[in-house]
Amino acid sequence: MYGGRHRNKNEANKGVQGTLHKVSGPLTPDVVHKTMIKRIFPSVRLEWKEPKAFRRINDQIDAEALSPFFRPGIVVFISVLSMLTWWLSDKPDKLPLHYALLLALFGGAFFAYIFPWILGLCPSCIRIYDHGISRVIGNMCSMWKFKNIDRCEFVTYKIGAVIHSALVLHTRKAKHIILGIPSELTAQARQTLDGIGVATEENAQQSVPAYVAQGAPSAEP
Repeated sequence: MYGGRHRNKNEANKGVQGTLHKVSGPLTPDVVHKTMIKRIFPSVRLEWKEPKAFRRINDQIDAEALSPFFRPGIVVFISVLSMLTWWLSDKPDKLPLHYALLLALFGGAFFAYIFPWILGLCPSCIRIYDHGISRVIGNMCSMWKFKNIDRCEFVTYKIGAVIHSALVLHTRKAKHIILGIPSELTAQARQTLDGIGVATEENAQQSVPAYVAQGAPSAEP
């Protein structure tokens, strides 16, 4: 009779830590810590740098696809915002009007023309994680999660006498994210994505794909 009561007590405590049998209970602090570390610092499956020739041509295509009023618009927007801040400032030692205007115009020109040129000199690093793909240029990072990607396409095309390889991310919103990849890493990258469970395909073309020639939004998340 005592044994029966003991069994019933264990059955009532099923799922609670502290019983004599193995049960499924809340995560221990060690497991929680490892899970948090993995989310904050995910492991890198594969990493490479975009070829300089690809970046140079891709940046040129993206620049040609911009509206001719885009960069001047940035200059005007930043200048107006800076002058508005100057006008609302109640500091007695604020800059004179002509100095503030010159500084506002220089700030707008810097972000519209000089800053993109500086980013073009920085190396571009592509990383494949378990949950997505990122690109880091300087202090700027773009991340594309696999749940938002329909498929990944490895494209090889020729511009002039140079053959380029690219990893194209086709998002569920019908966008094409173009990432450069060294041709010798294409097979390894495809194997890595297949291992994660991402749909991939390969396409070798003699001409430039339409979304590349039109200036795909390669920097948008």
